Amino acid sequence: MWWRKKNGKMKTTLEHRQILAQQDSTSLGNLLVQFRLIEPEHLDRALQFQRDNPDLMLGEMLVRMGQIDHEVLSVTMAQQKILRASCQERQKVIMHKLETVAAQTATVGSAFDEIQKISETLKTRMK
Repeated sequence: MWWRKKNGKMKTTLEHRQILAQQDSTSLGNLLVQFRLIEPEHLDRALQFQRDNPDLMLGEMLVRMGQIDHEVLSVTMAQQKILRASCQERQKVIMHKLETVAAQTATVGSAFDEIQKISETLKTRMK
């Protein structure tokens, strides 16, 4: 099951959140490994522990396991926030460029349609 209802709100299941986190280079676990603050094996153990304790957040589990302290957690989460904001800004720029290209494509398509109409008109007159 990918979704569950909790407190009247839809929440993703732990399994789904973990799959998404593995694909997200800005997930807390991935950042901690990238910054060499924990080993991949420590992340794997914490994720396994999280499966048994889904109400605990990953960072808190790593603190409880002694892999990081609260200061490292806070700094890494602050960095995560900055990285994600940067990613959102890049996505906005990309979306704007795509919208511009789509508008230009539509304009070119309209111009091509007009050229085809004129060409057909000329062919008809030349006969």
